[in-house]
Amino acid sequence: MKNYSKVVLGVILIVLGIILLGNNYNWFNINVSFRDLAKWWPLLLIVGGVGVFLNPDRRLANPLTVLAISFAIPLALFAAANDGVKKVERSFKIDEFTDENESDRKEGYNSDEDWYKLKSGTSSERKVQNFNIENQLGIERAKLDFGGGAAEFFLEITKDNLFEAKTVLTKGSYKLESDKSGSNVEVDFDMIDSDSKHVNINDDMDFDNDVYLKLNPAVLWDIRLGIGAGDLDFDFSKFKVERIKVETGVAAIKIKLSDLLKEVEVEVKSGVAKVNIEVPKGVGCRIDLDGAMNSKNFSGFNKIDNDCWETSNFDSAQKKIYIDLDSGLTSLNISRY
Repeated sequence: MKNYSKVVLGVILIVLGIILLGNNYNWFNINVSFRDLAKWWPLLLIVGGVGVFLNPDRRLANPLTVLAISFAIPLALFAAANDGVKKVERSFKIDEFTDENESDRKEGYNSDEDWYKLKSGTSSERKVQNFNIENQLGIERAKLDFGGGAAEFFLEITKDNLFEAKTVLTKGSYKLESDKSGSNVEVDFDMIDSDSKHVNINDDMDFDNDVYLKLNPAVLWDIRLGIGAGDLDFDFSKFKVERIKVETGVAAIKIKLSDLLKEVEVEVKSGVAKVNIEVPKGVGCRIDLDGAMNSKNFSGFNKIDNDCWETSNFDSAQKKIYIDLDSGLTSLNISRY
């Protein structure tokens, strides 16, 4: 009985080591996500309690109990953070619609303004703002610096202007600034009320803010997104975006990339978040990951080492996408379409 806890601890370490080693060298594929495993953290407390009873002196500071608690604490934090992301995501789900049925729903309304008011609820309770920057002759490149608070964010195409935006907010407001230098334009679109960029996660969350952006697809874009909280769904498949940088806290981020450029750089820094990125199949893609306690699902990628994944056509592909992830407690899903 005296050495039984040490035997159990040794068996656990051996089994865990074999699983991690096999996963690193692709001996087998574990389809269970870290998000699912984190839900089992209370089981480790039970294992820790068993370790106390197996110890002859009934000491809490025995190897088996210490190891179980060491794993239980970070798993519990991840599970709690994941619940927070789900609460935020549910709070921002209003009425999901697709591009195909949006035009049908707009029938019977006199203008887009009426449509946005309908989708956003009673306009008297929300502040509606409209912004635009003309697409002047000779503009080739544009840099967008966008900062958003708690809202749902959508992206569409405009061919009439360089940049358009419509915001429907319950709190705060936006400001738009631009600076043109030769064929380059810098666009700064940010919230004025900094308090609305921060969110407390609780069961009473009830946000109903919408931000609609429109970009000109003929221009080469460099985009920086700072999202405090919310739900962002940006389809860049028809845009020439050479660089995307996303910084987010508690948010659900969905980005679809294009194959229109020879090289694209994507950088994502996230805290407690859900990140989904879609990559074209014909493009070679490399993922570099820095961070711990993440749930990863990189479908269609080969693991090079613990921090790097590549598509099978990465070396031979004429077009490449580089994705740099710096995340913690984040659900990361990168797939090919």
